[in-house]
Amino acid sequence: MEKEFSSALNPKFGYKFPYPEIYSRSAADNDGVELVSPDGCINIEFYGQNNINHKTVQGEYNRIANQSDIRIAYKDRGDTWFVISWSDGNIITYQKTFLGPGCENTFKLTYPEEIEHRGGYVAAEIEKKFTPGNLAIQH
Repeated sequence: MEKEFSSALNPKFGYKFPYPEIYSRSAADNDGVELVSPDGCINIEFYGQNNINHKTVQGEYNRIANQSDIRIAYKDRGDTWFVISWSDGNIITYQKTFLGPGCENTFKLTYPEEIEHRGGYVAAEIEKKFTPGNLAIQH
């Protein structure tokens, strides 16, 4: 199981993210990075974007939670963040987004239901240490 985690900083959006050391980068740019487990079963996206459309936590939370083609397993929200986990077929997605007037920073994991314990472990470890950076300004 993915026990050793490293940390990285996105210099543009200022979010800090932990990731399993054994994962490889499948894509990266100034806004974010995509990582994949060695067996290809778990994909992680970390990304930031400017909030040019003045989105709100409640609005984005509702937009995702009210999609008719997904089964919500867990959802919660605070003043500056929301988290939603859902399944679509046999794929589980876990997304946490921090949203402010300037930008939003997100991490999203996808993995097959067959490895829910392993995928849930990775999500929980990232959840503990992900810090969103300054959400008040655009970058």
